Amino acid sequence: AVFSPPGAHVANSIFPSNTANVNGGAMWFLNTSVVAGSTFNGNSASNAGGAIVSHGDTTISNSTVAGNSANGPRPTAPNWALPSRRWHPQ
Repeated sequence: AVFSPPGAHVANSIFPSNTANVNGGAMWFLNTSVVAGSTFNGNSASNAGGAIVSHGDTTISNSTVAGNSANGPRPTAPNWALPSRRWHPQ
């Protein structure tokens, strides 16, 4: 799993079966981030965002984010949790 306080640009990557003890089983962004051409599958978090948690502007394009799980108070966000509501799917 990746924790990226300054944000990140992720391209053409595969994140299978990662686990986080809190948020973002595969990725936890705190600032502006871009995800392109990537796959997130089978990741889990004990709280929210089984695959991705982002607190900044996040653009996700040409990517698959599915089959992830979160077991905390927000189980309705098994694939990603975007508390800031600043998500820009393309």
